Amino acid sequence: MDVVRSAAEIMLPEARNPQTGFPGQVRGPATTVGELLLAAAREHGDRPAVIAARRDLTHRELVLTASALASQIAAPAPVGICVEPGWEQVVAVAAAAMAGSPWFVLDPSAPRSAHWHRLAELGSTTVLTQSWLATRTEWPEGTAVLEIDRVIPVTELPARAGGRPESPACFIADEVGVGGDLATVSHDGVVAPLLDLGRRLELGADDRLLAVSLLGDALGASQLYLPLLTGGAVVVPDDIDLRTPAAWVELMRAHHVTVWHAAPGLTALLAEHLVQRGDDRPDGLRAAVLGGEPVQAALVRWLRRGVGTDLTVVGVEGGGPAGLWITWQAAGESDGRQGVLPAGTTLGEGRAVVLGETLDVCPTWVPGRLHVGPHGDGTLVATRWTARQVTGGVLEILGDDSTRVTVSGHALNLREVESAIATHEDVLAAAVVPAGDNTTAYVKAAPGRTLTGAAVLDHLRGRMSPYLLPGRLELVGAFPLDRWGRIDRQVLARQAAPAEIPPARVAPTSPARGAPPADLVRQACALAARILGVADVEPDLNLLDVGASSVQLVQLAVQAEAELGIQADVEELLRFPSVGVLVSFAADTADAGSTPDEPDRERPELIVDPVARSVFTDNRPGLRQDMDEAPGVALPDPTGDPAALARRRTRRRFARTPVPVERLAELLGCLRRVDGLIGGTGAPRHAYPSAGSLYPVRVYLTVPEGRVEGVEQGAYYYHPDDHRLVRVGPSVPPEAAHAWVNREAARSSAFALYLVAHLPAIEPLYGARARDYCLFEAGAITQLLMGVAVGADLGLCPVGELDGGSVGGSLGLGASDEIVHTLLGGTPAEDDESQAGMLGRLAGLRGGGR
Repeated sequence: MDVVRSAAEIMLPEARNPQTGFPGQVRGPATTVGELLLAAAREHGDRPAVIAARRDLTHRELVLTASALASQIAAPAPVGICVEPGWEQVVAVAAAAMAGSPWFVLDPSAPRSAHWHRLAELGSTTVLTQSWLATRTEWPEGTAVLEIDRVIPVTELPARAGGRPESPACFIADEVGVGGDLATVSHDGVVAPLLDLGRRLELGADDRLLAVSLLGDALGASQLYLPLLTGGAVVVPDDIDLRTPAAWVELMRAHHVTVWHAAPGLTALLAEHLVQRGDDRPDGLRAAVLGGEPVQAALVRWLRRGVGTDLTVVGVEGGGPAGLWITWQAAGESDGRQGVLPAGTTLGEGRAVVLGETLDVCPTWVPGRLHVGPHGDGTLVATRWTARQVTGGVLEILGDDSTRVTVSGHALNLREVESAIATHEDVLAAAVVPAGDNTTAYVKAAPGRTLTGAAVLDHLRGRMSPYLLPGRLELVGAFPLDRWGRIDRQVLARQAAPAEIPPARVAPTSPARGAPPADLVRQACALAARILGVADVEPDLNLLDVGASSVQLVQLAVQAEAELGIQADVEELLRFPSVGVLVSFAADTADAGSTPDEPDRERPELIVDPVARSVFTDNRPGLRQDMDEAPGVALPDPTGDPAALARRRTRRRFARTPVPVERLAELLGCLRRVDGLIGGTGAPRHAYPSAGSLYPVRVYLTVPEGRVEGVEQGAYYYHPDDHRLVRVGPSVPPEAAHAWVNREAARSSAFALYLVAHLPAIEPLYGARARDYCLFEAGAITQLLMGVAVGADLGLCPVGELDGGSVGGSLGLGASDEIVHTLLGGTPAEDDESQAGMLGRLAGLRGGGR
């Protein structure tokens, strides 16, 4: 399918189709990506082209390896790339270019149906992948699956590469709204703007670019093409380091990275880290190219503060079928007054024209629909963007339909509000989203700066009508990011969606309970007012309307438990933030039974920064360090093997080889029923304790395809009486069920163990304490499994955060089942680094080592 043909194409006569030749716009001779890679291999053959953890490649080695794959590709048919981040993705893109076939991305974590649909849609019968993915994924019959990491390079450079300048080079995510979910970019659409951009930035063989974006959109393609086409090198981080600023800086310093190329969302993480760190700047970094979303001037200001004021910062806008990038704009010193960088002027003789409803060119400062097109012919494609041309031929993108809302009967452009917030000197980033008939602004303070919602609103009052101010403003510690590293405004919009505050809950078993005591309501209102720093709070007031942040709501729940004995559900309080909802939990707390009064104490602020958490852990706060020099009773050395205890450790990376079923059986064998051997009564017993010998915690297992020998893909219940696996379903939970920090471990694991509390098996005897006893039992099971795994040559990685809904569906769990713990497992990888080691490395980067 030719995706571009589904767009509204407009043929303009020359009189209505100006060839915008802006100053500095340069176009080189028409050629292909493959020809430029071949030229780089001839001119810079022994210089590095790819620098990665598992393999480095020179320009010559890259083309020789890519050419070996290209010879097996049925050009010019499209080729799918299904790879995890690594050197293989660079070779795959180069192989498609050498063959003259356009490439597209198949997400390794996507289901089989998505892969098959995309292959059929684009008419592709060739997939480039990695050997460990080839064994885990099923492809349509007749598909040629080429394993990149096992290819044998050719020995001589080819005479020429395939393809033509006008033929498709890649299918990438459509970011400009030309129609469909993919945009087709020609070789000319890749080469012309990137060579022009490289000329403006003076890129050459000594430059190195850190690739932290996933392959599949304009950024993912550009971060590979830009350095390679200009003779430089691309540095590819490990998958686990793609969202870790400390690891980025370590790679920048180790490999002398000179160019940063990412979305502003990821760039904000880098700026925050560098400013907080202060003494660990990547000295060689000289240019930052930002794209994929608006570039706010606040980010530019703080990025330069972290790197150096002479850093060149450039914003680029995607052009879809007109080119990877259609415009560029270098950030100057005065851009802070604008709030957001303009789109700028065109690259590589691409064309960007603002047209009115009658398809006439809009005069300067008059907004219209942005149309884009490659150089040469008269074909322009309408985008989703509204834009205007200002002085000097510079384009400003004003937004699209999703950024235009009506508030209090007045039209409002959300981008203008974001731009106004971004001019505040203490702001790092801002995002404004619609919320019913109003708007919500999410603002992140700059590192080391104190910011309040009132201060931001005062700042906005001098820049816009009071009728257009955000209806709610929330300070955030971090923004949600999408897979491309951009602020995920869809997630923010869902969070901002208005919801009615539910009535106070009344337990069905206590019909005579009635409303919470009036005195308790008054105390809770006073507590909320104290925490929020306001004079008074009404029970039914939405606390967000008086500037409450999510951190303050969590603090309110904690203090309500400490001072008032109310054990609130924090998640529900965040969804329905009012004192009325808070005190509704008081009756539930009373039903739970009396507990000893906890002394009134001040709780410390929650630490959310991963490096700060590592430093806190390294200080060993659980140890009574005041007892180091105190007299005591020296105990004899234990007679057991201390090395056996030391071998128990958390593993976060697993080998791609299948796990022998005998090893899995040895691991699970420690959970089987052991009659008469423990306790001497002959009753059913296991090798771990359980309240009342009830053993309510059940063990489930999921196995991806081909990861455990002799075990089909699916979900299983471990039957402890018979020591066997009983299949309960064919599917395994998606990778997205795990928190992003655990997804690399989940992706490489051979199996996952789920400890599930079946509450009806214990509640009749222990009531409200049943879940606590299940947690104790799950802890004992975990410790037993971790110890046995060492002897079975297996590694385990306990993980906490999990989407229980999607996992429960795979396991066939009922409403009374709760997943209380999860362990990922497999054969440990040789280069595995424990979580403690990883966090220690990050802390060492920030603290300079200890």
